[in-house]
Amino acid sequence: MVTVAARTLRVRGGIINMHIDVWSDLVCPWHESLVALGAEAGLDADDVARALRDNAYAKAVEADLEQARAIQVNGVPFFLFDGRYAVAGAQPADAFTQALSRVPADIS
Repeated sequence: MVTVAARTLRVRGGIINMHIDVWSDLVCPWHESLVALGAEAGLDADDVARALRDNAYAKAVEADLEQARAIQVNGVPFFLFDGRYAVAGAQPADAFTQALSRVPADIS
């Protein structure tokens, strides 16, 4: 397993790809919990289960990951406002206030 992980990281260049390669054939152990949380939040449980099963948001997640790579996000949490104003890491509320005050009024 370690050899596979190391080779995947070297060849494909990332932990995300290694995770997908190693775990993609397994059933998500949190599937039922995620469906229950979605239903508790007011979503239709069948829709949540279908979205998880069909990887309905995989392309959107990949696009987010690509954007993060492009702007060199290297940690979490990371918040991006209007594609230009960022707050990286655990920051006090003032950091968010400052970033949001720079976002043009027409989109806030």
